This record gives sequence, C-alpha cells and structure tokens, in this order.
Amino acid sequence: MKKFLSALLCLTLALGIFAGCGSNGAALTVNGEEVPNGIYLVYQMQALLEAQTIAAKQLNEESGLAASVTAEEALESEIEGQPVRDWVHDRTVDLCRRYIYLKQKMEENNLSITEADQNQLEKLVEQTWQNYGESYEANGVSKDSYTAITLTSMWENALMEAFYTDGTIYTDEELRAQLESTWANLQYLLVPLADEEGNAVSAEVQKLQRETADTIYQELEGGATFEETAEKYILDAYRSAGYTEETLGSDYRKYLKTEFTAIGRETDNQEFTDQIEASPINELGRYELEQGVIIYRRLPTFASDTDYQFFKMMMLQTDNGTDFKEFLTEESRKLEVVENESVIKKYDPANIKPLKKSGAVQP
Repeated sequence: MKKFLSALLCLTLALGIFAGCGSNGAALTVNGEEVPNGIYLVYQMQALLEAQTIAAKQLNEESGLAASVTAEEALESEIEGQPVRDWVHDRTVDLCRRYIYLKQKMEENNLSITEADQNQLEKLVEQTWQNYGESYEANGVSKDSYTAITLTSMWENALMEAFYTDGTIYTDEELRAQLESTWANLQYLLVPLADEEGNAVSAEVQKLQRETADTIYQELEGGATFEETAEKYILDAYRSAGYTEETLGSDYRKYLKTEFTAIGRETDNQEFTDQIEASPINELGRYELEQGVIIYRRLPTFASDTDYQFFKMMMLQTDNGTDFKEFLTEESRKLEVVENESVIKKYDPANIKPLKKSGAVQP
C-alpha cells in the first residue's frame, strides 16, 4: 500500500509523460487541438491510480479490512456501478480537457510563469528525476516531456492569480472595472448614538451627538481634513456616549476609518448601499445607523495600481481555493472532444507499467 501511495503522490505532485507510443494519430483532439499521446497516457496512468484508491476504499468499507488493490484487480471492478475501464477512460478525457484548457488560456492571455516558478519547476523536476527517472525512461519518458507536463500546476496558479475571481475569468482591465463597480472605498467617522455596550444613549445625548456630526460635516465641507476633525471632536463624541477612558484610549486616529464596502448588489442595509453607490467620488455623504451617524467621503476605489494589485490579491485569496479547481473542471468540460477509437483501443490501461524508485528492487 505504501508503494502504491508513493506512486500516487508522485503523480499528484508532478506528472510525467510517455513518448514514442506510435504514430497512428492522436488519441484525443480537444477544442481543435490534438492532445499528445504521451499526455493522454500519463493521465490514463493517474486515472488508474485514482481508481485503485477508490476500489481499495470500497473493499475496505465492505470487509472492514485494510487492504490494497492492484491495477489488475481494480480493472475488474466497478466504481458506482460503472466498469473501472470506462471510469478510467472518462477520467483521462477530463484530465486531457483540463490540460488543453489551461494551455490555451495561457496562450490566449499571453501569460507565462514567473522566474520563481521556473526555479521551483527545475528543482522539482530534478528531484523527481533522481528518484524516478529510470522508471520514466523505461517507459519512454524524456525529461523534457516530464518538465512540460509539470508546468500545468504553475499554469493554474498563473491563471488564477492574474484573471480569476468569483467564478469568472477576466482580462486585467475587465477585472479592475468589475471590482470598481462592486466595491466602494470610504473614509469615514462614526459619531456614536450607542454606548460601548451597544445600548442607545438618551434622546438628549442623541441630539448633542447629531449636532457634533453636523459640525464635523460643515468643517469638512469648508476644507478641513478628516484627520483634523477627528482630532478635534471624535474622542469627546465617544466620551459623550458613555465610553470609559480605558476603552476609549487616547489615539483619535483609530476612530478614523478607511474601508471597502460592497455596492452594486443586495446588502443588509440596501438604502445605505444605494446611497454610497450614488455618491460621486471625493464628495461628502452622511447616513444615520442605529449605532451612530456616519460622515463619509467616497474615495477612488483604487488610488494607485499598487492599491489595485493588493486588493486583487486579497479578493483572489478569498474567492479561489477549491472553487477555482471546480471552475476549471466545469469550464474544461465544455470543450469539444474528438476521440480516435483505434488509438484509444491500443492504449489499454492494463499495459501501464507502475513507477518505482530508481535503484529499488521490484518485488
């Protein structure tokens, strides 16, 4: 079982490809592009290893034992009622679709991997080749072919980081416009109408707090900065609402906020959202919530390209993860596939030779 898992891990981290497997045409053509037969075969090998894992799990659940399943045993079984041979074929086609999808998207968008990724790729290939190079070569796999297929995980990262968010691939220009239409950047002060426990202050105090908010708004209209008005009024405003000195602190700057807020969609306070969206850039606005009066200025969503790149990075980290892998699977399955039945028939998964570590004795 350990040898099997080791081989599966090797394939998961970095796939190798078989070369020199005949010249009777490509087994698959995806989205008008032929899939090299070496890539078809290595994905078939990955699919067979996945099938072995599933078949072993099924066997263990049925028998209560901890047992492994050979490739031959797996090929004679079923996965969810489907013969494993058919399951392996379908999975191989899916993986080939994904390969072509990534390859073509990289080309369409003129993307390339970074120098850091290139260095990582070279180290990964070298390490894996030291351990499994003899086995790959015994199957007709060149180091160059192995390097080419290993690029796919880096293509995925490059595509995700540059163009993907919220289930859609954008050009960088489109992505920036999309983010600017769904996020507003506000600088604001909150004059509280509730104490530090969240309880509403008295009507008399509320009246005084609204007057303070009026004063801040008027001074900002007259040319004062948010920092100047915060320094003059904000700590006293919180004291008036019942905040203790221990809670309040002495730094007025922590009450001057600059934050992104959602626009262009449904929110918990649609009226305020709509008001923000309608507010022109760099103009003042005011809105009263239960917890206080907000005096704000809508800033440009991104003051600089650096700000945009930073925000994009945060959005990608939030939106992606497993969602991106699912997105790739869904999008790649839309690509048309033409199968060469005679070549596919020749590539029987039963003929796949397993990987073994260089220098290891075959049991």
